[in-house]
Amino acid sequence: MWRSVISLNNLRCEWDEYYKERGNAQLLAAVLEQRVAATSEVGCVLTFSGCLILTPERIGAASQVGIRIIYLYGSAAHCITTFLNREQKNGRHLDLDQWLSNNRATYIQMSEPAFAPQDSRVHAPG
Repeated sequence: MWRSVISLNNLRCEWDEYYKERGNAQLLAAVLEQRVAATSEVGCVLTFSGCLILTPERIGAASQVGIRIIYLYGSAAHCITTFLNREQKNGRHLDLDQWLSNNRATYIQMSEPAFAPQDSRVHAPG
């Protein structure tokens, strides 16, 4: 059975407090800081599937406690072409309908103005 990265890293309570319940990222930040402090690292990275979209409010709450949210975003044409090329190479041959059924809603949501690049170092083409 597939388990989420959150569950595998024993962050379910802290994540649910942030993502599902109150939007409070303080517990999540505190646990991550404790774990980083126990290592020789200076920070950590949590990665999620492309289907996880945090609301602007959740992004703001994370930012207030020192968690930086970064989305990797590409044009629909680039994402679809890359997906189809990968599927051709790996022999699964999943098609455009597969990409659309799994990504359409997320891609449309990420295209909303609220998710426009906020970082001055990131520029949209054109």
